[in-house]
Amino acid sequence: MAERGRWLHERRWPEIRAHLERDDVALLPVGSTEQHGRHLPVMTDAAEAIAVAVGAAARAGVLIAPPLWYGWTAHHMAYPDAHPAGRDAHRRGRGRLARASSRASGG
Repeated sequence: MAERGRWLHERRWPEIRAHLERDDVALLPVGSTEQHGRHLPVMTDAAEAIAVAVGAAARAGVLIAPPLWYGWTAHHMAYPDAHPAGRDAHRRGRGRLARASSRASGG
């Protein structure tokens, strides 16, 4: 079976399992959806995290999990486009993703 790209969500589950049997590392790009002035899109943080993850995954041969588009950005709450998850929710979400990935890889 030909290998697909590095994105976890573009693969079928048997491909993911086979990869995780060889290497249980997956990168999780995290970037807040928030304002960056009038000249940049609100996805700027996530776009940078995604670009770094793509480059690192290509070098290391690991998978990339779908991005986590929410962060903890209390200082941006005055802007209408801020979508903070809250510090505790963000921490719990990352922990749940890590545990689910560990179970999937047999860890």
